[in-house]
Amino acid sequence: MTGLLIFVGTLLLLVGSYYLFPLPWASLLVFLERTRSGLKEKRLTVDGRTFSYLEGGQGVPMVMVHGFGANADHWVRMAGSLVKHFRVLAPNVPGFGGTSASISERFLIPLQAERLHAFLQALGIQRYHLVGNSMGGNIAGMLAHNYPDEVESLTLLEPQGIESRLPTALDLQIRQGLAPLVPGNTKEFDHVAELLFVKRPFIPRAVYLHLRQQALASEALHRVIWKDLWNNEQPYLLEKNLPGIRAPTLVIWGDANRFLHETAIEKLEQGLRDVRVVRMKACGHAPMLERPAEVLKHFEEFIAHVEPRVPGPTVSAPSVT
Repeated sequence: MTGLLIFVGTLLLLVGSYYLFPLPWASLLVFLERTRSGLKEKRLTVDGRTFSYLEGGQGVPMVMVHGFGANADHWVRMAGSLVKHFRVLAPNVPGFGGTSASISERFLIPLQAERLHAFLQALGIQRYHLVGNSMGGNIAGMLAHNYPDEVESLTLLEPQGIESRLPTALDLQIRQGLAPLVPGNTKEFDHVAELLFVKRPFIPRAVYLHLRQQALASEALHRVIWKDLWNNEQPYLLEKNLPGIRAPTLVIWGDANRFLHETAIEKLEQGLRDVRVVRMKACGHAPMLERPAEVLKHFEEFIAHVEPRVPGPTVSAPSVT
């Protein structure tokens, strides 16, 4: 009887701590999901900036770039299968996740692309497959445009940087100079999270609260990044770069995406020289989170038809922790 009471008491303490102190639990749960997917968090300082990134697996590098307000963990649920065949690298873009940034910096897409390229060069990465979602798709497109001999293939999941023929409600707000994806309070964060998915994937409560806390703490920095993303002379930079992208490209688009209108696909099909388009029914703006298995299936079918290039010279990679 005493043993049962101890067990029940311990269980109640654990459950209570989960609800009363969610942030330590969030760190544990994130660590466990990364570990299950074969990824480890590492850090590397490049040009005075400390990059936080996830890495796992061996083989041809697969570089995965997250979107605005997101972080490298958005790729974890796809990575469990990818690490069996690729060296997966998911960096936190400067200003997000654990990668350092200053509010006094500029965060234009060309600058962010060059920062990520310097990061890859520091790791000795010469050729790689490239994947990007939303803002990360715009950055990935810039990398593919500027370094065509390095990018083996390009996968764009609902990329930002294309002016669609029909605007979404969010597009109209953005054109008015608003920042609808930069939450300033818990209600606004919950609203953005609701817009992101058709069917919200399982996210543990502790992790969700941790993400919300991080987003609200970073509001000032994210407003600066948002301004450079949209309020500049070239808010549709990916569209401009399309003709110069040589890499075979897969475009994945959720038809229920409320962030970017699917008429942007028309320009992607017209501007890219080698493109395959997949439309996912009843899917929102982050397919790799909402339906990772389906995205992985489309990606594997695409990558199977990408002809590998002759490997180039290698660069010795620095030791990282």
